[in-house]
Amino acid sequence: KDYEIISYGRDGKKGGSENDADISSCGSDDE
Repeated sequence: KDYEIISYGRDGKKGGSENDADISSCGSDDE
């Protein structure tokens, strides 16, 4: 795997909550 889908954004930052957030991140308005 390249990276695990947790709370990491596409930038590799932890706790992604913006558009760069991956699936299963914060999940605010990213349904």
